[in-house]
Amino acid sequence: MKNSTWDFIKTLTMVYVILTSFFSTSSSVYANAATQSEIFFNLKPSRESRNNCFVLLEPIREDEVESRIIEVVCGLTNVELETKYRTSSSYVVLQFYDDTNYNNLIVNFAGPQRCSATVSYSVSSMPTSVNNRASSGSSYSGCYNIMVFDLSNFAGDSYSCQDNCPSFGALNDRVSSWRISN
Repeated sequence: MKNSTWDFIKTLTMVYVILTSFFSTSSSVYANAATQSEIFFNLKPSRESRNNCFVLLEPIREDEVESRIIEVVCGLTNVELETKYRTSSSYVVLQFYDDTNYNNLIVNFAGPQRCSATVSYSVSSMPTSVNNRASSGSSYSGCYNIMVFDLSNFAGDSYSCQDNCPSFGALNDRVSSWRISN
């Protein structure tokens, strides 16, 4: 009886999340002050049903130039993404979108800490499924400075902005690595 009640609660929660994400009327860009629940519950449905990646990172260590990747999970629906985020006990630090103006979320980068003067994140090579696809991005959790690069290992042309980038300009569909800081 206990397991069936728990299964029913999980199913009911999933139905709520699905309905919330498909019938949400919010299309605004999320400010850095947005709560983590607001970020996920107001996602716009992606063109593809399994279009999202979740990447859990460690902050950059003092003797290193990039974050260590703890986990990468791709092929997630918005509902699966919400569940993955909630079970990881992490902060979303950066989201990339397939199109300009924050349309079609493709990847969420999260970490165990908010950005600060001593905590920042970077990825020297985007996951294959999202490499050279990002055309806009939003930062969260105290991470204000976004810098994207054309090539892996922070090489090639770069573009920087603060908080939210509705477009990466000439680097649209060319982002292969990135850095974010306070």
